[in-house]
Amino acid sequence: MRPYRIIMTKLGFAPDKQPTPPAGDDPAAVEQLVYDALRAVVNLEHALHRVTDRAAATAPVSTEHVHKLRCELALYTMSWLSNWPTDHVDPDDEPWDE
Repeated sequence: MRPYRIIMTKLGFAPDKQPTPPAGDDPAAVEQLVYDALRAVVNLEHALHRVTDRAAATAPVSTEHVHKLRCELALYTMSWLSNWPTDHVDPDDEPWDE
């Protein structure tokens, strides 16, 4: 099984629920892109976890605020994967514009 499929399965995505490469996109390139993006998100999450572990005793309120960021990051990542585009991406429909 390819690394991309392993990660998606570990995240709980059944094979029929995993992102399907849009027509015109190279499937191998899409898999690599998703794999690299997920790896970057996991690395950020691990870094935030280390930061909160170090600061928990001395800055509990701020640590909790960073913990909320970690939770939001995980939820947004799952939503991002669940809503993989099938044909095009509207550049005017960015999540930070809401």
